[in-house]
Amino acid sequence: MLVKSDVGGNIDRLARSAATNPGRYDADILVIVEDEVQAGGAASSSSSTKGLLWLKRAMQFVTALPNRLTEDEEESLSAAASETYYATLQQYHGWIVTGTFTVALKLVPARAMAHEGPEFLPRLTAAFVELGTRDVLETREFADACVTVLPIFNYLGSVFLIARNEFSSKNNTVTVKNSPGRNLHRLMNSILFISLIFQNLANGQAMKEAVAESYERSLAPMHTWVVRAGIKTGMMALPTREDFLRALGETESSALTHMQAFVKATERVVQEIARLYQGVTMPRSDFTFS
Repeated sequence: MLVKSDVGGNIDRLARSAATNPGRYDADILVIVEDEVQAGGAASSSSSTKGLLWLKRAMQFVTALPNRLTEDEEESLSAAASETYYATLQQYHGWIVTGTFTVALKLVPARAMAHEGPEFLPRLTAAFVELGTRDVLETREFADACVTVLPIFNYLGSVFLIARNEFSSKNNTVTVKNSPGRNLHRLMNSILFISLIFQNLANGQAMKEAVAESYERSLAPMHTWVVRAGIKTGMMALPTREDFLRALGETESSALTHMQAFVKATERVVQEIARLYQGVTMPRSDFTFS
């Protein structure tokens, strides 16, 4: 998340300063500040003095958040993080940074996520392998297969609540007579999104890289620039590759087989649906952050 990135940058700044004179600076970090003050460089935006000040401010946020969570066990992590941010860091930020944090904090993960059992990914893959063998995509079978996809969005974190909400709502109307064609189009792109993530992970990509590339190739064209910006910011809170696979109940080796099978099976399903939209410009999603 943004605080983590900022903290990491300021730690690196202090480490570089300490490395310039280890004998003088290793014993007491405040000596760096004293030297910068005497040299007249403490007020510089790139000074270690500023870096240390921002580390102190970030630590106020980091220590206040757990306290708030323990005081109210029913409060969501997103709400607790937002309130803590406005009580600690927000006073030091301009409106642009505050706006970025406000969006990002709406997308932090839930307090805890139940892990799927080791049968989840095989069940998901089997549903689409079976679907891919059909000469005709039957509506009920397609809808049932789509239901098995939903938990994936939970383990990508709240940043993709957009995709999950759209996927769930559109899937509920697949069987309704005369339902809009855009619902099927949204479902197709959501399936493609998951398939591309699996393909990228199978190719050895890190989680953030795999998700970001998959998003650009599938869901991003349907979203307004505001939603795209919010999602890209929220990607800083994605789980690691290891945590994602663990949440799915898989190891690297066991996940590889199922992911490759899912990619192969969904390729035909996506192609069959995509043929229906050749030459058609679909409207963007009407999702907004509220």
